[in-house]
Amino acid sequence: MRHIVYDVDMDNNVFYIILGSKKQAFYLTKNLSKTFGDYIKRGYLIDFEIVNKFKKIGQTKAIQVHHFTKIKSLNPEYTYYDLSLLKVKMAEVVKKYNYYLFLDFEMTMPGYKKGPFQTEIIQFGAYLVNKKREVILTRDYYIEPINTDGINKRTKKFLSIDEVEFFQTAKKYRYFYDDLKELMTTYNPIIVTWGKNDRMVLKNSYKLNNLKQITRDRQFIDLLQLHKDYFNLKNDLGLFNAHMQYYPNQYLEQQTHDAKDDALVMMEVFFGFMEIMDKENNQIK
Repeated sequence: MRHIVYDVDMDNNVFYIILGSKKQAFYLTKNLSKTFGDYIKRGYLIDFEIVNKFKKIGQTKAIQVHHFTKIKSLNPEYTYYDLSLLKVKMAEVVKKYNYYLFLDFEMTMPGYKKGPFQTEIIQFGAYLVNKKREVILTRDYYIEPINTDGINKRTKKFLSIDEVEFFQTAKKYRYFYDDLKELMTTYNPIIVTWGKNDRMVLKNSYKLNNLKQITRDRQFIDLLQLHKDYFNLKNDLGLFNAHMQYYPNQYLEQQTHDAKDDALVMMEVFFGFMEIMDKENNQIK
């Protein structure tokens, strides 16, 4: 919907436009109001999408705004927000790196008994690729936690871990640390994760093992958050559901919670996402 704002009541997170001869109210959620409330003013040209939700504000029935695509003042002429241009810039940022490290961890889980618990990394799965999408190397191994009680019944059941095999093959954390450090030093990749949990547990692992931090937040791309920002999604999207959207004819078995398998799925989702961005941005240009 593209209209001129007729009136504004930001005390109630509401603005009005004229539809036909009727003054229609639209309301912003708290998050939208926090982001865009200061830019919704009378006489501004706004382009936005709505959802089929309503809210009674006094005697007025307001329609919920889902997201904005453009906000512009007409006198003087100035664009405050343009989603299509932001998508172009987003694509430029995502595509500028020479190497991408698609990284996934499996982690310990608290047991069935209550008590203090610290999550630790117990499996490292990764694919390193270059700009041409060529796989340079992969990683797939178990990592022994400091607290071996983390390999409990719940963890083993959820991750389908054989305890004997785990402790026979698991690497020490220092092996993983040196391995990741060499990858980062040699290739300087941008690290791609699905959500923020992997980044957070990695950061915490340095502290747990009394080692210097070798990655920084700026070296990560949260592919889930990219999807939410690009497609204006309000809720989280599952990795395997995202994969189905890009590759509807490619059957994937039920998620096995294996770090390397998940890293591969994430890499394929990333490539699908890149193709969508390229297609849309070419249309904009």
